[in-house]
Amino acid sequence: MFILAFDRRHKILRSTVVGVLSSNLLSAWDQAVVAFTAAHGPSHGLIDFTEVAAIAVPLSRLASRGRQPQISPGWERVIVAPRTDLVEWSRIFSEYQGAAGFRPPITVASMDEAYRLLGLTDPIFEPVQDVGPTGGPYGI
Repeated sequence: MFILAFDRRHKILRSTVVGVLSSNLLSAWDQAVVAFTAAHGPSHGLIDFTEVAAIAVPLSRLASRGRQPQISPGWERVIVAPRTDLVEWSRIFSEYQGAAGFRPPITVASMDEAYRLLGLTDPIFEPVQDVGPTGGPYGI
């Protein structure tokens, strides 16, 4: 599952991944972020992996996604990866981004570090509402 929330003042879209990070989740997450960006414009990305229990994304899928352009080019992306496996996954993704000519995201170990990097003070993250038929928050 993933949850999207947005801080309007700082223009930061936070994605929180919960449970298993799978290829299907990665695809749905990308679609949701693209839809949000199309509706609200580009934003910084704060990707929170603190609640990821396991990664089930084959290296071929990670490589494919890593060669795709950023959804908000020129805006910062910070990944919070508190465990070694998550740091390694983020490192590989970043290498593919860099090799494809895109600015890679920055990986940090804690949300405090991410907030410092993004210059966040007193953020107010509001749930992103789905534009689909349910009208509920994004998430699968």
